[in-house]
Amino acid sequence: GSVALTAIDTTSGMTSVEQTQTVGPSILAFTTSAQNVASTVCSAITSIQTQDGTAAGANPLANVTIGLTSGPTVSFYTAADCGSGSTSTLTIATSGNSANFYFKGTSGGAAIITAVDNLGNLTQALQTETITPGQLAITGGAASLTAGVCSAQLSAIAEDTLGVGTNVTGVTAINFSGTSGVTFYSDACSTPVSSVNMGASSSVATFYYKSDSCGLKSITASAASIATPGTATVTITPSKLAYLSTAQTLLTDVCSAINTLQTQDANSASLTVASSTPITLTWPVGVTFYTDAGCTNTTSTATVAASANSGTFYYVSGTAGSIALSASSAGMSSASQTQTINAAATKVVFSTASQTVNSNACSTLGITIRSQ
Repeated sequence: GSVALTAIDTTSGMTSVEQTQTVGPSILAFTTSAQNVASTVCSAITSIQTQDGTAAGANPLANVTIGLTSGPTVSFYTAADCGSGSTSTLTIATSGNSANFYFKGTSGGAAIITAVDNLGNLTQALQTETITPGQLAITGGAASLTAGVCSAQLSAIAEDTLGVGTNVTGVTAINFSGTSGVTFYSDACSTPVSSVNMGASSSVATFYYKSDSCGLKSITASAASIATPGTATVTITPSKLAYLSTAQTLLTDVCSAINTLQTQDANSASLTVASSTPITLTWPVGVTFYTDAGCTNTTSTATVAASANSGTFYYVSGTAGSIALSASSAGMSSASQTQTINAAATKVVFSTASQTVNSNACSTLGITIRSQ
């Protein structure tokens, strides 16, 4: 501002003289507070002021060009949406004492912004802004999981938009959602939750899940302060195969009644499959499997159709005895059932020798049914 300087003769009484000097600013200073700004999001307005030694705003004596610098992933703008007006300099004219800008950062963490008078007349200003996470990612866990079984531990990770872990600035609720049938837990599937907290100055929150139904499931982690949620998909499969039909007792070379296999969870409850699922049938020598009740169409597999929970087959055995019929499918425990096959009766023979019998006398004859 203006300063009046007066010179006075204190000895001979000469007339004093006065002159007004104009004093310009000596420092640059930020007049807006430090900000927490999400990765790739435009900041609020940021202001730089020219000030005198008392931190009061002071107009410069000549236009001041200010250079703005920060880390390599921070950009500066004159437009409030950071969509245009990219710049690295500001100008404060003699008619004012401040200039405004906006910034946007990509890499998470501290971003120190420096404002420098290009002529070097004013002391530079520094302010530390914080670039907060812009997205969540889900890591850990397997691509497939058996229904009713607890997952391994998963992590929801706060990241900048380059995929680098970035700490949140305060306790942050991570909210979970998923396809029908999925339940989330804060521990190894003992305590169900809909959210967990990510601690302040941390970038990781852990959780578990399990599903009571099969199919391709989607799980999502989101936070109110983080723009992009994290997602993952997992295929939930049945735990085991089981026979619904009871063991049969048949004669050799006779077509069986229907045999039914079911997909189940670990507690033996039926579970539908999301897509057509083949079941491999194995058998001892002499057994042939069929798809139809007339035992005319041979097969080596049964099929559980999409959105169903059972498959059927028929069989014929040409060998008598106890036979184990086994069924297996990828990712499930197999099922086995023992059938009883009796030899078919094909002729009747006398079991006693030829006799000579007197007229009107009674004889005793033995008859036996034998297979051929």
